[in-house]
Amino acid sequence: MTARSVPTAVFHAVLRCCLAQQRRPTKAEIELVAAKIWNEGFEAKTGLLWPYVPTATHRRIIKAASGALGFVDFAAG
Repeated sequence: MTARSVPTAVFHAVLRCCLAQQRRPTKAEIELVAAKIWNEGFEAKTGLLWPYVPTATHRRIIKAASGALGFVDFAAG
């Protein structure tokens, strides 16, 4: 799935699912939300598609997505 094909309501769907099941988001769910964050906030400015985002930036967007979903891994740094 590309960032462009991530449904608009993906964040809400993932959040509802995690809350309903009382679980942490999976890596795939975090990746979907991160792709959506990148697509809506940065892709047009940078011209980079989500799969080609530099590593350091990718990590920051993944952390943002994790935080948005209520999961912060403090051990990850």
